[in-house]
Amino acid sequence: MSKTPLRFILALALSVRIAAVPVVHSVQYTSDEREYLHMARQLLDRGIFEDSNGDRAVRAPLFPVFLAGLISLFGDRLIVLHLAGCLLGAAGVWLVYLLAMRLWADHRGALCAAAIAALYPGLIVYSALLQTETLYGVLFLLTFLCLYALAASLRPSTAIACGIACGLASLTRAVFAGFVPLLLLIMVWQQRGRLQRALPAAFLVLMSALLTIAPWSLRNAAILGSAVPIASGGGSSLLTGNNPYAVGTYRVREGFDEWFRKQASERGIPDVAHLNELERSGLSARIALGYMASHPLEAFLLSCRKTYIFWVYPILHTDSWPTGQAVAVLSDALLLILCAVGVTGMWFLRARLTPVYAAIGFFWLVQAVLHAESRFRLPLVPLAAILAGWGVAILVRRRKLKALLARPGMRRALAGSLAGVIVLYAATGLLFLTGVLR
Repeated sequence: MSKTPLRFILALALSVRIAAVPVVHSVQYTSDEREYLHMARQLLDRGIFEDSNGDRAVRAPLFPVFLAGLISLFGDRLIVLHLAGCLLGAAGVWLVYLLAMRLWADHRGALCAAAIAALYPGLIVYSALLQTETLYGVLFLLTFLCLYALAASLRPSTAIACGIACGLASLTRAVFAGFVPLLLLIMVWQQRGRLQRALPAAFLVLMSALLTIAPWSLRNAAILGSAVPIASGGGSSLLTGNNPYAVGTYRVREGFDEWFRKQASERGIPDVAHLNELERSGLSARIALGYMASHPLEAFLLSCRKTYIFWVYPILHTDSWPTGQAVAVLSDALLLILCAVGVTGMWFLRARLTPVYAAIGFFWLVQAVLHAESRFRLPLVPLAAILAGWGVAILVRRRKLKALLARPGMRRALAGSLAGVIVLYAATGLLFLTGVLR
């Protein structure tokens, strides 16, 4: 099979990402970009991993370390850092193709998936930004490739590679560490007929992941005096998403700081300004859990709002670009429509796709509990692109489409899912046009 179409898609993916760099930075760098650059330069100049607030472990370490490595090799030139991000974005498109081929070995369907990933607006925008999403997305996909390779062979070397990928993904975004045990449980369940080989393989994955994370965990224990496997900001994120002033995102309404101080005072802490990052995170977690327990309905409604933010809000670096928002929302609607076709048409592969569906469910539920941002769903977009690629393959092949529509159950499932997507985005458009949603 000719590799020319794939090369064209990869070249296109790289080109549009490079072209996006000056567009997304036409005003200024985002606060996260400035923070990561500050941390990378701190690492090189002072040998200290520390953010601008003086916190030593609030953020996961790998992306600032990655930037510091590039700066040490090529100098403090932003164009080099951006080019590296664009290359990572194009590599993610290639990994989408490889994962799609491993799932069902259909060249055209895999090319469709790669093309969708290449042109998805959110993936283009965040490849042009100096933020964790692109590096994390590549490691996220590598983990899935290793997992499916391990399921096929159960080789120790593959298990070790899978564990290292899990560890690196966790060091980029700490939330991934919580997904690793679920991923291993799924693998063992799927390999229950070969438990004598599957259990040692799962153990190797777990140990390799832990050993990859261990140096950072030991560093945190030495500096902070407490066990912090990766990052210390979980409690703060939980409180940000669960309080009377929460809006679902990292922002909170006016009055939160005074409420927080009052809650701290009631727990015997008169001055929160003197808390270190661990103490503040622990206090935040206790306050958040107390609020959720005493206000279950409000917590549930907030989780619904965070679900809406996670799945429907456009993935852009700014909320002041209406045209970009419209393009992003339409892209998401089209992606979900194609996913509905792909998932319905691949129902016979549902057991094989369990890790994919588990990832979608896990990361959605985590953000529904913590605070949500639309960009947090970005690592799931390549998985959705794979499902959508198969949807395109069904739609362009008359035989496959006829076979799908010939089954009444499949017709009903497809009609229901398409109706749900259309209603969701019609309501979103109405809310946006009337000014309720901005």
